[in-house]
Amino acid sequence: MRRAISGYVVALTPQSRGGNTVIRLAITTPGGEILEAVAHEPPEWLWVAAPVECDLERIVSEDGDIDLITNIRHSTALPEATPEHVTIERIDKASNGLMVVEGRKEGGGIFSYLIQPSRLHVGREEPPLKAVVFKTRQRGSEGIVAVVSQRSFRILKRTIDLLRLLKEQERIHPELEFLRND
Repeated sequence: MRRAISGYVVALTPQSRGGNTVIRLAITTPGGEILEAVAHEPPEWLWVAAPVECDLERIVSEDGDIDLITNIRHSTALPEATPEHVTIERIDKASNGLMVVEGRKEGGGIFSYLIQPSRLHVGREEPPLKAVVFKTRQRGSEGIVAVVSQRSFRILKRTIDLLRLLKEQERIHPELEFLRND
């Protein structure tokens, strides 16, 4: 079954699957649905908060059913997300299951966001902590795509850089199969 979706990448996680390294993506749709799927060859521009359009195809595998991302492309229908550096001073769970995230903006001012738990990526870090908030603005309304701790952001950036380097080395030296996991 194939399904077309659009949304924002809120998490990228390299993982080993079937002897290969793949990227597990979490994509949030404009309606708030979170979809997880794997991509074998993600494009170079793919990053947290990137607006995407893609097809998901359900694949039956030895490890269970997975959603495979095919035909991924940059979405021109969704607004770009912009980063804002903040210090998170408080994180609480609201009675409706959403997360309350409060703190100070780097350029001055305070904030209080009510977001879905799946959009909060701070690991086990406790406030106060430095973070990056990815926001969109459309028709005068502001939306939060993801909140990522600076530590997680740096680790993710280094992981993606390393994967790109390994893929480049594999193109240069295909006999070495840098990304095989046998």
